[in-house]
Amino acid sequence: MRIAVAIISRGRPLKLIGVVEGMAALASGKHEIIYGVRCDEDDPQTMEAAEALSTGHPILIQSGPRPATLGEAHNGLMAGMQGEAGPFGVFVSWIDRTFVVTPGWDEEIAREAAADSIRLMWWKSEQDPHPTHPVVPAGWYDACGGRVWAEFFPFWFANTWLAEVWELARGAELVFLNTVQYAGRRGRTQRLRDLMFWSEFYQAMRPMRVEEAARIRAVLGWPEPPNTAARVAEWEGQWKQFRWRMPEIERQFESGWEPDAQYLETRARAEAMMGGKAKA
Repeated sequence: MRIAVAIISRGRPLKLIGVVEGMAALASGKHEIIYGVRCDEDDPQTMEAAEALSTGHPILIQSGPRPATLGEAHNGLMAGMQGEAGPFGVFVSWIDRTFVVTPGWDEEIAREAAADSIRLMWWKSEQDPHPTHPVVPAGWYDACGGRVWAEFFPFWFANTWLAEVWELARGAELVFLNTVQYAGRRGRTQRLRDLMFWSEFYQAMRPMRVEEAARIRAVLGWPEPPNTAARVAEWEGQWKQFRWRMPEIERQFESGWEPDAQYLETRARAEAMMGGKAKA
């Protein structure tokens, strides 16, 4: 099977090298793996690392202005890889601080994707129980029209959005694969600020996820799952539990970064989508 590993990287050139070298070393050798690296044009160290990796591994490098949101970065890289080197049987969305620790990781992915060419899968992390790194089979990629990731958030949330759309569309629990390991202790998150606002925006946009799931079901000919109302109620309860911890979480993961024009534009767009009812 042809596997595309799409890696978003910024400011961590040594970790990027470790991620690619580690994945290559632990691969089974039974599948064709192409690595894609998204580099921002103002980050020459990452570009140099990607170019160095390309001498020993099949690497596609995508460079340009830094996208305003993580979803734009992921979607753009996946589309670029599909256009330049596709088609692929499966996409593995990745970042530059997460290391695979399971030998033969590609064999399990290929086996599961061959068994079900639509079902989304997720990597299991020992540090983070949430769905973080999706494995996207070709059938789901095509059903989404190539736009797998939500393009609204400057940090976090887009992966949770994707997991929720899957459950709303299929009515099935998430499937977790293997184990990945973060690079040491999970640290500060780039562009993290205004966590309460982004969490409330995420909650307010649930009707969009319901509509997105309905469109995908229509493409695939799936019926509406019978457990949707109960699952939505469960998510609402989880959010209420998460809400009171937000100040603590923001202190733990914020990077002290001052908002740039891109961030302010992204937030203004989100406020408009909420009808001007956004909270600080």
